[in-house]
Amino acid sequence: MDLTTVVLGSLAIAYGIYGLAIYRLGKAEQKFWKLVPMRKRFGQKTGTAIHFFFYVIMPIIVGSVLVGAGLRGVSILDV
Repeated sequence: MDLTTVVLGSLAIAYGIYGLAIYRLGKAEQKFWKLVPMRKRFGQKTGTAIHFFFYVIMPIIVGSVLVGAGLRGVSILDV
């Protein structure tokens, strides 16, 4: 088990869950400063979808992969 990789993965998952909670509470515009420019550039629906994907979904996916790799002994520092 590689503790560094597991911790980094856990932090990424925590950030994704934090982002999900912010969206659920309806405070995304206040907490995510990049959301408003994305909405202006791509439109309300598409800008929100792009932001949600890259700031909520991707951290959870990447974090899960990192935790799994860390539990198998793969170190992110060796890459």
